[in-house]
Amino acid sequence: MAFTTFNDMLRRTAWRLPDHTFLTWIDRDRSITYAQGVELSERVAGALADLGVVKGDRVGIFAHNGLDYVLAMLGAWRLGAISTHISVLQAHNLAFYVNDSTPKVLIYTGDKHDVVAANRPNMPSVQHAICFDGAKKDALAWDALL
Repeated sequence: MAFTTFNDMLRRTAWRLPDHTFLTWIDRDRSITYAQGVELSERVAGALADLGVVKGDRVGIFAHNGLDYVLAMLGAWRLGAISTHISVLQAHNLAFYVNDSTPKVLIYTGDKHDVVAANRPNMPSVQHAICFDGAKKDALAWDALL
């Protein structure tokens, strides 16, 4: 029995249909092709690896749904890391969910920066924070990493 991951399926589809649309983010009128999806998820994996993320580590994603959210998930999976998803509706319980899942890296959207900053001292597993919406105090910029 062959073992197939989502990343394997993405690469295989990119090989067959590189210029076909993979994802469309309607809210921001942005689309990427399968080939771009492979390239971007590889960039995310490389950026996470540069931060020390290895197979079995956890990467927390505390963000609104969107294209970058999916790429963060695929990049973590590419390394064999585990993506842990924390709903933005649970902002008041952020430290609980982070401490329950113990991510090495926490990726979040800029509108949640104050929540992340306030809880950072209570989330000892988080070695690096990455903000989708640019560099913030104690957080790296998503675009700059990629």
